[in-house]
Amino acid sequence: MPRLALTALVMSSALPTKTPPAKTSTVNVSMTEFHFALATNVVRPGTVTFRLQNNGGIPHDMSINGNGVLTVR
Repeated sequence: MPRLALTALVMSSALPTKTPPAKTSTVNVSMTEFHFALATNVVRPGTVTFRLQNNGGIPHDMSINGNGVLTVR
């Protein structure tokens, strides 16, 4: 089963007075027919990598806020 990684940038709504060090998070996503299961629903502002695992029998698409679509077969 193919595994792909999708990276997105999550911005905080608050403006910091100093530039904090970059934060990175990884979210594992298991995809089956009619269900996506994320390992966590909360991430810190910064770079987020989504590791996608298609455990279903058909290809699945994933997009974040309309920023393109990734198809996992």
